[in-house]
Amino acid sequence: MSKCPHRTQYLKALSIALALTCSISAQETQLSGSVGLYGKYNSNLTLIDENKTNLDQKDAPIAELRGELDIARSWGADWFLDWALSSQGNLHGEHGEENWYFNRSYLSLGRVLGENSLNFSSEVRHWGQPDDNRFNFFRHTGILSYRHTFSPLWQLRVGAQSTLTRYPHTSPLNYRVNGGFVEVSNAWSTNFSTYYSLDLQLYAGTADPQENNPNTAPEDGVRQTLRAGFDWHLSGYRLLSGSYMLQNDNSGQDEKDGSSVQIGDFEGYEDSQDSEAEFDLHKHKFTLLYSHRLNPRLTLSFYEEFIYKFWEDEDDPVPVEARDDLLFLSSAFLKYKWRDNLHLRLRYLYRMNESTAQTNDYVDHIFFVGPEFRF
Repeated sequence: MSKCPHRTQYLKALSIALALTCSISAQETQLSGSVGLYGKYNSNLTLIDENKTNLDQKDAPIAELRGELDIARSWGADWFLDWALSSQGNLHGEHGEENWYFNRSYLSLGRVLGENSLNFSSEVRHWGQPDDNRFNFFRHTGILSYRHTFSPLWQLRVGAQSTLTRYPHTSPLNYRVNGGFVEVSNAWSTNFSTYYSLDLQLYAGTADPQENNPNTAPEDGVRQTLRAGFDWHLSGYRLLSGSYMLQNDNSGQDEKDGSSVQIGDFEGYEDSQDSEAEFDLHKHKFTLLYSHRLNPRLTLSFYEEFIYKFWEDEDDPVPVEARDDLLFLSSAFLKYKWRDNLHLRLRYLYRMNESTAQTNDYVDHIFFVGPEFRF
């Protein structure tokens, strides 16, 4: 497929979004955003280990174009709206016929009810994978939540969530998720806060137990997720954040249907190796973020992510062998404020997976540098 139509659509969508915002009075809104063009090098574009798969490991120089736009508006003291758009295009001329894109739109509408609040949010994500359209997807997530303040130190948030994922080129992989969550947050001091949440979700896919087709999403299942985290402002210039997630997923409890336990390997984010399209597994995830503003112009950040997930042996019509994956991601970011609206960004990203299924092993290095205009 030609690269030009994709690039034209990307630039056209960005220009339309900017044009829309120009028609809104600056006195009624807060407008911010950024546009950047970066040079990038990826040492393992296909995320394989050539010594264990007998396939060629592909490295590639890439031009990355990013745009972000955020519009915040309030009506009186009760209503507020936040609308965010972001788009990322990876343009390259090696090892592929297509460029690839990740797009996100987020809309949040809320109302303040005294010390409490009610909020509705809608997020749409689109991921286009290069040279393999099977796992291109659109995902919409809607959340309705209510936040209750017990005291300046304690808050409770409850809500309902619905997610719909569609694969235009592989419709048997389509699935939907519905559920609810409870979250408690606590401010121990002005500098340190914690949160704890529990999610319960039910999902349904397209699998038919009579067909035993591994290229389908599970017929049904239950997913429970426990999260805990903290934010610690060590000073006005340093921030430390951490989180832990435990997830148990059980699909097709009554009768195994031979469906897929993992749809694709990557969902558009290079900054994380987590995936939502995984089923019938147990997962542990740890994250740690440290950011230090060294001076008014220079900010240095580090992010670490550790994921351990495993699938147990299952006596399905299409057998699933036990498998453990150990994923690690480490990244360093440097942002230099060259002018008031012009920044320089430098990033190094290390990704790896060590799996009992050796064909899933890989090591990847990504380097990233370029200017960014902010407004």
